[in-house]
Amino acid sequence: MKKRISAVIVLLLLVGMLSACGGSAGTTTQQSAQGSVEEKAEKVTAPKDITEADIIGRWICTATKEILVFKEGGAVEYIQSNGFTASTGTGVTVKNNTVSTSVLGTNIDSDHMLEYDGSGEIPKLKADNVEFIKETDYYAGLEKFSLGDTFSTDSADATVKSLDFISGGEIINYLENNARHCVRYMEADKTYAAIEIDISNLSKQEFQTANTVFVVLDYNNGFQFSTVGDENCLLVDNENSDAICASSNNGSNGISISDVTISPLDTRSYTLYIPCADKVAEDENATYVLYVTLPTENGIKEFAVGVK
Repeated sequence: MKKRISAVIVLLLLVGMLSACGGSAGTTTQQSAQGSVEEKAEKVTAPKDITEADIIGRWICTATKEILVFKEGGAVEYIQSNGFTASTGTGVTVKNNTVSTSVLGTNIDSDHMLEYDGSGEIPKLKADNVEFIKETDYYAGLEKFSLGDTFSTDSADATVKSLDFISGGEIINYLENNARHCVRYMEADKTYAAIEIDISNLSKQEFQTANTVFVVLDYNNGFQFSTVGDENCLLVDNENSDAICASSNNGSNGISISDVTISPLDTRSYTLYIPCADKVAEDENATYVLYVTLPTENGIKEFAVGVK
């Protein structure tokens, strides 16, 4: 009888110990779970409500290369893809992660509203059909190549063969013996970047080189000189310079003469002359990058070509 009572007592003690352990483990697990939830809750922060300071700078449309420039004090500029300032305004307001601007770009909603999206690595300003990102982020994300490399889209490929600098006087001397009708666009005392580039038309349609291929020379990470804008540039066909030579004609849509064309599956070699500051050519420690825009079936695509 005593043995039976002892066995029962031992059994009860064991059950109690197990219950105590289980209860303690359950409590510990529950506390741990609660701690984990609390820890995660601390890491989750509310979306940032942006201010005017967050949008100051140049924002570029990834599809069209139109640019919005937001300045301190609420001023804003809208720059077309051909480099011309189409409109300016004031009165930019930023509220509830939405930017309201007084200027209207081609692809911005009629109510002038842009939604700020900071959820990804690169902040964006979005309208219905387009998005803008900071210009610095745009250029940093381009595919990068070197002189002599060939880069392609579904409609064209190109190879930048060389970058040199030449005076306007030297160009005039060359043109006087070849494409005389372009001499009037050159200034003898100006410095020009001479960019030799081969372009192939991979599409089934003839395209106008001057209206579909654009080049920007970037000097020391930020000083830019382009084939579009207010300055006169020149495009010369290296194989037939007497017949085909185009000038920007004071910037009316970039370089645009209808006979500068490339037939399907044909390749042409051109030299682009872009006016630039004298220092760009004289700086022995300069860093140059050429940004080349090629046509695609549904738009455009830009590439970065490092020179040194």
